[in-house]
Amino acid sequence: MSASVGGVLLAGLFAMLGVWWWPTKAAVRAQHSAAFATEARSADSATTLDVADAMDLIALGLESGVAVTACLERVAEECGPTIAAHLRQVAAALQWGVDPRIAWDGVPDAWGAATTALALAERAGVPPADYLRDAARRVREAEHHRVEIAGAKVAVRLVLPLGLCFLPAFVLLTVVPVVVAMAASLLRSGA
Repeated sequence: MSASVGGVLLAGLFAMLGVWWWPTKAAVRAQHSAAFATEARSADSATTLDVADAMDLIALGLESGVAVTACLERVAEECGPTIAAHLRQVAAALQWGVDPRIAWDGVPDAWGAATTALALAERAGVPPADYLRDAARRVREAEHHRVEIAGAKVAVRLVLPLGLCFLPAFVLLTVVPVVVAMAASLLRSGA
């Protein structure tokens, strides 16, 4: 009888701790507003995959014989506002006669693979479309790898809280009553 009372008391203690650690409405509201702000920022910014898609479109345009600046402007018309701004900035710099490496330096680092591909093609004297496609493929692979690592980190971070919640509950509700029952049985048989 005392084992079940002890188990109930411990279960009650864990329930109180759970309520105490449970997020308040203010904390939940703060998390939702932070997530909404992040979503609003990400809707306006370009993702790495958007850059890779734009690189593929640029490669298609260059392969069809369109000049680089005209190709950048045409792709900018088909992309989101952030990508379009980057491409228009580079196209304007190229039209003004700025060195291509310097023109691409004014855009975010996500365009680094495109800059390298175009510079390599120019240095080798070959059409840049294949280099751009290869760079876009590598960018996608790198982003896929980054997402896999982030997912693995989340899984690892979930192990500790789950272990801290379920292991004590398992021990208290399963192991302790069995041990107490066995001890009571041994004490009765020995007396």
